[in-house]
Parts: sequence; structure tokens; C-alpha cells
Amino acid sequence: MFLKSQVLALLFLLLFIFNSPTAIAQTKINPDSIPFDPAVNYGAGDRPNEVFCADLDKDGDLDLAVANAYSYNVSILKNNGDGTFQSAVNYGAGDGPLSVFCVDLDGDGDLDLAVANVSSDSVSILKNNGDGTFQTAVNYCAGYAPCSVSCVDLDGDGDLDLAVANFGSNNVSILKNIGDGTFQSVVNYETGSGSASVFCADLDKDGDLDLAVANGMSDNVSILKNNGDGTFDSAVNYGAGDYPLSVFCGDLDKDGDLDLVVANDGDNNVSILFNRTIMVEVEEEDLAHLPAQYSLSQNYPNPFNQSTKIEFALVNSGFVSLNIYDILGRKVRTLVSENLSPGYKSVFWDGRDNSGKEVPSGIYFYRLKVGDFSEAKKLVLLK
Repeated sequence: MFLKSQVLALLFLLLFIFNSPTAIAQTKINPDSIPFDPAVNYGAGDRPNEVFCADLDKDGDLDLAVANAYSYNVSILKNNGDGTFQSAVNYGAGDGPLSVFCVDLDGDGDLDLAVANVSSDSVSILKNNGDGTFQTAVNYCAGYAPCSVSCVDLDGDGDLDLAVANFGSNNVSILKNIGDGTFQSVVNYETGSGSASVFCADLDKDGDLDLAVANGMSDNVSILKNNGDGTFDSAVNYGAGDYPLSVFCGDLDKDGDLDLVVANDGDNNVSILFNRTIMVEVEEEDLAHLPAQYSLSQNYPNPFNQSTKIEFALVNSGFVSLNIYDILGRKVRTLVSENLSPGYKSVFWDGRDNSGKEVPSGIYFYRLKVGDFSEAKKLVLLK
């Protein structure tokens, strides 16, 4: 592991610290591009690293919140209503704030600040007084050298939690909101090396928010699927370019799922990773009586060509796994891996593996496991 001084030096070198210490933005005019007025510069703190635009004083226009890495504070610049701004008011954060996120953390209708502090291994929470001024920061421990924070409802309880990418400890920290803008102790999940940025989005279309993390040192993106309660599966890593520092999720190919866009600092390009999630529908039949015993039915049709239906019955609620294996016993596809209620269920297999590729014709096995019950059957794919 890097010494802390080495990690911080690397971060400050690579995470956009060459901005002017007294300017938020500089714009060059290209006569062949969309025309903009010349830049108007407003003073911030020392080494402004990230800016977030939001209506902080609830007057209907967008103000600025700026994380200043070297002056250990956040600058608030209120909008006069015409896109000009008042002088910065600075609020103390932790040491080395690199990232700021504006969101209503305590449910009082105004936007608070969450700040990732790379030097003090913490996240600062600054609650809004309701008029765009802020209370003294309350700091929460994160991982080693946090450099990105995102605020979303990870556990589905209606309040906003924190996800923090920790560059030095190669993990992402989850801090669950108690409901009033205070937070539980941190829970860390391993990612790739040099976690620089985290983005939260529903990547598998199951209704909860998963994590995408850009890992600068391992040249990949980690995907951590949400179990539905704000806990996460182990990371699955996908290669990106050289030194990825930022990730964004959006439906680029308009197929209904969210793809990944990754900015690679090392080789000056952007990686696009298309999402190939294949939805598996779990049907629940409305029967008057619940099953008396667990069972796994033979798939139909069998043999099959394009798709086959697998039915099973559950006596009690519990964690259910239903997987497809090839004749050598290698797992080909996970059809179900979640908690399900009692009843009669069915899923469809489309003859593809977990990466979305069609598997060859042949004999396969499917195994249902729930609690102490386990049963397997054979199916045949013909093309």
C-alpha cells in the first residue's frame, strides 16, 4: 500500500488540481463552436477541485458549492438571479476536500452538503439553515483517502445515504442515513485499486441502486450489486482504459438499461461499456393455497431452441438460487439469486450465459437451492 504522503501527492497531481486557485472556470472561445460569452471568474478557496450547482437558498436559481482542496473548506457563491454571483462565503470541512454533493440529507426541504476529505479520511456533513448558510461541519469516518461522494437512497427507506470512493484503501464506504441527516458507522466494500469515483444507478433493473466505481490504479470499473437493503455483493470488475478517474451511467444505446462511460486520465480517452443485463422474469401465481412442499419441475419445452420455462414451488420465504450448469459442472447462468416469498414461481432461460452470449447446443443441468432443499434436473438445448 502507498504511504499516505504518496497517495495524497498522486491524488492532488491527477485529480484536477491545476485549476487556478482563484477561479472556478476558464473558457476559451472557438469561433467554430457554440458561442459563449467570455469567462467571468469568481474567487473561491485554495485549489478548487469540484463544483456542484444547486438552489441552496431556495430562491429559484442555482448557486455554487465548491470544494477547495488546499484551504480545507467549501465555498458557497449565491446567485443574484441573473447568473452573476455574490462573493464566496467559506465553510470549514475536513482536510483536503476533493468532492462536494448537494442534497437534502435531513428531510427538511433544503439542500445540505456532503464533502469527501482526502487527507482526513472523512466525510463532512454541513446542514443548511434554510437560507443557504450552513452549520458547522460534522465529520464521519470513511476509508483511506476518500476522493468522491454520492448521496442516494441505497436501502429504500426514503432518506439519502452516502457512498464514498476511497482511493487509498481500495474500497467504497457506505454510510446509512438514520433519517435525520446523521449516519451509522461506515461499512466498507472492496473494489479495484485506487477507487477514484463512485456513481449510483440501477444497473440490473431490479429497483434498487447499484454502485459503479472507477479504479485508477487497476484500470477497471467495479460493479457492486445492491441486495435491496443497502448491502452489496462482491465487486465484479470490468476493464477500462489507462487510469480511469470518473464514471457515469446512462442509456447510451437506448435499449432500456444503463451503460457505463469512463474517463481515462492515463491515455486521454473515454471507455464505453454497454450493459448486457438480461432480465429474468419471476412470476407469482395467485393461488388460494401455498405449496405443501418444495419442488422443482421439468422445464418446458424440453428440448428447447430459443427459450424454456422452469417452474418451482416454495413453502417458506427465503434466499433462493437457481443456476444453470454445463455437463462439466461449470456454472453457466444464474437465473435467480434473491429472497423470494412462498408460492409457485417460474423463470425463463433464453440459452445465454451470464455475459449475454449464446451457449452451444448440448445437455445442461439446472439446480434449485433454498435452505436445506436442493434439487437438480437435466435439460437439452438444440439449435
